[in-house]
Amino acid sequence: MKYKLYKVGIISVFISVLIACANMPLQQLTPKVRLTDFRVMKLGLTEQSYKLKLSLNNPNPFPLPLIGMDYKLLLNDKEFTQGSTNQPLTIAALGEQTIEINVVSNLMKIIGEWHDISSVFNRQLNYRLLGNMNVVNSEFKIPFEYRGDIPISNGE
Repeated sequence: MKYKLYKVGIISVFISVLIACANMPLQQLTPKVRLTDFRVMKLGLTEQSYKLKLSLNNPNPFPLPLIGMDYKLLLNDKEFTQGSTNQPLTIAALGEQTIEINVVSNLMKIIGEWHDISSVFNRQLNYRLLGNMNVVNSEFKIPFEYRGDIPISNGE
């Protein structure tokens, strides 16, 4: 009888530990945001328009519903553009989503040391992309930061 009671007690403790662990919140991993394409769409004397393509990667085992994001892009350590999107999207669990952002800025201020406009194209710039992803139905913002190199392409 004592042995059965002892066995039931151990099983009860084990089940209690499993239930407690199951109710613990999951550790949320930071999504990765990369700049995958940078295209010059329109050249002007004082400003140019660009299309940026961002890849959003969710390393979490659950979907990530977003209502947009705030971002800042620095090229060669100088602020290029900043803004926000209000595109609602859900990044699938362990999935990837691509978004495009149209921005206006003045690249000539950043690459002013290059004297010939044709030398701007077919170059690589180092960049730093940082900001926050805005989670649906929450005040919670997920910060992100990514560094890399991106080639400049002309047109579509």
